[in-house]
Order: sequence, then structure tokens, then C-alpha cells
Amino acid sequence: MTKKLLLQIIRSYPMYFFAPILITVLHAAIEGAGLGLLIPIIEGLQSPEAIIPSHPISIFLADMLAKINISFSLPSIFVLGMSMFLIQSLLDYSRIVLSSRIVDKVQGDIRIELYSAYLKAE
Repeated sequence: MTKKLLLQIIRSYPMYFFAPILITVLHAAIEGAGLGLLIPIIEGLQSPEAIIPSHPISIFLADMLAKINISFSLPSIFVLGMSMFLIQSLLDYSRIVLSSRIVDKVQGDIRIELYSAYLKAE
């Protein structure tokens, strides 16, 4: 029964089914990148006047920030981290909204099918 219902959901609402999965993958990727920000923060706490990137993640981040003309400093790293947290929160919210829409849509369709079967049975 569960497999049949899942296949019906995928066939009927592919966007509603795959969008929460994609959002969850994006959320996980941003969370991993946020954890990667800990390395430059630790390097910055060791020498707060000038962060000298030595780890590959720090070097990559310094290069990316240099391309958009942002200095590689603790405040910019903290702003980047807070931005990532905000994006994570928005993705989480959208995943919850989409999941609730899926539930409402599927429940409504099942109710309509049951009512139609009931009317045909009489």
C-alpha cells in the first residue's frame, strides 16, 4: 500500500516530491560549508590582526572573497556565516511548507477518490 501511494505521489506530483529532496540536499551542502568556515575562524583567532590562510579551505575562501572584492577578515567571515545560517533557515522553512502542501494535496485526492468510490458503490 505504501509503495503504491508513493508511486502515485511521484506520478501525480513530481515537483512536490522532488523539490523537498533537492532543498534538503542544498541545506546539507550549505551546512557543510558553514562547518568549513570554522577553519578560517580558528586561524583568525590565532592572529586577529591579519588572517593568513594556510589550510586549503581557508585559501579557497580567501580567493573567493577576493574575487568579489571582500577582505578576508573575521567580520567578513562572520557575516558570511550568518548569511549561510539565514539561507539554511529559509530552505528549512520552504521544505516544511512544501512537505505540508504535499500532505494536504495527497489527503485531498485520497478523500475525493474514497468519496467517488462510495458514490459508485450505491
